[in-house]
Amino acid sequence: MKIKEMIRAAADVPVIPYWAQLVSGLAMTGAQIVPEDLWDSIGKKLETEADELENELEDLKVEGFTIKENHARSEGHETWTVNLVERCTNENPGKTIWAIPVNELICLAQDDLDADDMVSITRMLFAGTEDELRAAIANWLKA
Repeated sequence: MKIKEMIRAAADVPVIPYWAQLVSGLAMTGAQIVPEDLWDSIGKKLETEADELENELEDLKVEGFTIKENHARSEGHETWTVNLVERCTNENPGKTIWAIPVNELICLAQDDLDADDMVSITRMLFAGTEDELRAAIANWLKA
């Protein structure tokens, strides 16, 4: 693709509401957002885990998932997200990378856009098929 075509493609991107921009960044880097039918149950589980971990999710451990937290807002969550997805893709060639936007799903579970300040964000990534993803999530939700 030529530079002019890349700029033209970028200029045609639809306006995305501010609250959803970080999630759209995950999708634009090549990750698939976890299926919508799982959002509520994941959000409630994450909210419970956050309470148990005293609201710090960086200690969260879920088998099969890469979990990373970014505290440095000044470095830009967007750049961090691109690097995170790229690293996961390189480590798992040929596999689909599924992303769980942790903070946003906690807000969704609480039905409150301001439930999280988004200063520090957490992302869960899973490499595999949708069936493998669903099995890993089912095991985690049971725990």
